[in-house]
Amino acid sequence: MITLAIDNFTDRGRPLPNGLPPEKCVGDDFTMESPFLDYPRIFYYLKESKIDVTVKHTPEAQEGAWYPITVSWFDHTVDYFAVVDPLVFKNKLKIVFFYQEADDPRIISRRIQELCNDYNYHNVAFVSGNSLAGDYKYCYYWPEVEYIYQRSVDFSKASLTHFKRRSKHFTALCRIDKLERRIFMSNLWKNGLHTNGYFSYCQEQLGQHHDYASIDLYDEFLAEHEQTGQDFIKAGPFFVDDLTSEQRNDYSVLMDDIYQDSYFSFVLESFIDIDNSSGQSMTEKTFKPILHCQPFICLAEHHHLQHLRELGYHTFDNIFDESYDDIPNNQERFNAVMWLSQDLARIDLDTAHDMYKKCGDRLLENRVLLENINGSRLRTLVDDLSK
Repeated sequence: MITLAIDNFTDRGRPLPNGLPPEKCVGDDFTMESPFLDYPRIFYYLKESKIDVTVKHTPEAQEGAWYPITVSWFDHTVDYFAVVDPLVFKNKLKIVFFYQEADDPRIISRRIQELCNDYNYHNVAFVSGNSLAGDYKYCYYWPEVEYIYQRSVDFSKASLTHFKRRSKHFTALCRIDKLERRIFMSNLWKNGLHTNGYFSYCQEQLGQHHDYASIDLYDEFLAEHEQTGQDFIKAGPFFVDDLTSEQRNDYSVLMDDIYQDSYFSFVLESFIDIDNSSGQSMTEKTFKPILHCQPFICLAEHHHLQHLRELGYHTFDNIFDESYDDIPNNQERFNAVMWLSQDLARIDLDTAHDMYKKCGDRLLENRVLLENINGSRLRTLVDDLSK
């Protein structure tokens, strides 16, 4: 039985974010304001996964109860222990941070250690979305987005594998403008290959991620492709739907029709390198083609595919070269994925159809795994946190 200690509740008895007074928890904007705290989603995850959980008001919680703090963005300048109810320290509750993002866990671990030493309190755990989190003190790994995505989508409405002819080679969808994504997509466009797929570049947050210093690619390469990128932006935006921005960011909006009518997915993940941490981060971008039974290539971190396989999913080395995943150099890996995507966008549809038919079993097994995770990874996390 897991006991969660909660400071405050809504009028209907639902848990409010620990570390914030009730008057601060109005709307959703407070999650993006310091100290960047959010609702304790773990309460609902545990109940949905049929893991025994009870909730108590923090003053009534006994030693060993979890005091969950959900962080929407980890700010290293925030003293997160200062927002904790003093009874947590007095009654020896376990402070458990939940953070679905994948910031470098080495740096987060150092900050947590500082706070633990400052407060002389070490009954603390930090759950991160970076696959290497478990290598560092106080830190644990859990791919929370996998669970969030699985619980948010209707599998009965997603496209299934089928062997009817399709009219497009690929699906490639980008909502937010990032320099590495702009280069990747603009080169498909420059070569006239965007018309061979369901190709979307919405240009949201235009120019906000355009700093060479923040991109893990060579400056010379970025400069070489600058003009093509600018021309691409002027020619766009490119849409494959008439959805709102909110709908495009809503996991439950499936757009299954475009997946049913294309053979491959080009996944442009959130990172190609996470703070030089060597970790991986699994987001909805990778899970979308898994849900819709599509083989995929990923512009992502080093060993992104390897980690997917570690989680139990299949990748598609039986139909195309996945050696790009083993390339540690970000620039070289980027080039390999970009060239592979262009090759796949150029092949004739007969070849694409034959390639797709070769992975029917893998596609279905991936989908079944995603649909039936049912909190299995969460149970493992609970066991680890309870040791």
